[in-house]
Amino acid sequence: MKREKISETIQNISSKHVDEATVYNGGKMIKSRKIWITLAAVAACLILCVSLFLSIGREYVKLDNGDILIFNASTHVGVANMIGSGEVRDLSESEIKSLFKELPVTKATVMFDPDNENVWSIEGYINGKTLLIATPVYSNSCKVDPGWYSFTSNVNGISVEAGYLFGDANIVIYFAEFKLGESTVYIEHSGLKEENDTVKKEIADIIEKLTELGEIDLNIIKK
Repeated sequence: MKREKISETIQNISSKHVDEATVYNGGKMIKSRKIWITLAAVAACLILCVSLFLSIGREYVKLDNGDILIFNASTHVGVANMIGSGEVRDLSESEIKSLFKELPVTKATVMFDPDNENVWSIEGYINGKTLLIATPVYSNSCKVDPGWYSFTSNVNGISVEAGYLFGDANIVIYFAEFKLGESTVYIEHSGLKEENDTVKKEIADIIEKLTELGEIDLNIIKK
């Protein structure tokens, strides 16, 4: 079709049809834009709701190495003392030093399997925090179950399951469980509810230092 013919054809198009086409296209673009804006708002609300849900019942501590330790709300704690009928003795200062390096572990005792000379568990204190270390055979005695939607933290490359609860008599209890080599470590600390932040920070610092050990070799302890 020649240029003159195309020009003439365009000029013969009714202005009514041109106006209708303009309104229709514009309406379609506006409608499409409104749909995307609505979807974006719904998505943002969903993300916010999920974030709020996941943050409920959790306490966070940023450690000196930059890791984040998460304490999950719980209804109970693990076992914080040795249970069994094995032979028990105190650890010597040299044994404590070999196991825990510079950590200030005190009142440490070791329990042996009554049928052989293998270590079952070690119990002691680090600046007032209860410490329990168990071998694989004994580790079920100090199992932690912070909750069905609990988060596991990673501290110095080690998975840490940590929790807390507010008990009776205005007390708050923080606790954690993790593995160092084949040994299961359980640590617990408590204090007044108004000292919650202090108690949480104190146990978090000890957890960081314990995980720095990498592994605890209980084979150096002899009956």
